Amino acid sequence: MNVDLTDLFKAMVSLIAALIITVTPYIIMWMERKLKVDQNAQVQALNAEAVQAIDAGVKRAAGIAYNYVVANGGNYLDPVVKNSALAMGLNHMISSFPDKLALVGLDQAGIIRMVDGELGKLAASDPSISLVPTATTTITKTTDTPTGQTSVAVQGPATVATPATQTPVAPIPVAVVGQGAPA
Repeated sequence: MNVDLTDLFKAMVSLIAALIITVTPYIIMWMERKLKVDQNAQVQALNAEAVQAIDAGVKRAAGIAYNYVVANGGNYLDPVVKNSALAMGLNHMISSFPDKLALVGLDQAGIIRMVDGELGKLAASDPSISLVPTATTTITKTTDTPTGQTSVAVQGPATVATPATQTPVAPIPVAVVGQGAPA
């Protein structure tokens, strides 16, 4: 007796194929969701680690900038001293954390703002740091007529004033540098 199971086999293959076609999209969606959750968790962990490292680095960079301000007369508002101090802090951050800065998308202007903020906290808490502009600090505003580009130049004293020899003056208004019509 010979039993032919070919028709049964063809029917089973058709049912299995239909089942696979029906279930495959659900399996793919589940796998995609699972992989995305794992990837998101990894990315969030890397970002959190980078942010912590950058935060610690900004504090260290502000400390370097603070030491520079103290070593150069303690006048926080002297543009030459402050800009040099911020440049030292920026260089520390760029040399110490280039990969982490790129990971979170932090540019030089953002780093300078962060270091400047921390430096301001340190300067405000130290009575030996002068927060009064010197009498010879000048602000010059110029406008390039063809392009409409406005620039502001801040010039400080040729020598660094010490807190003992400084004369308090009225605060200097801050001007915003940018595009626009002359004021």
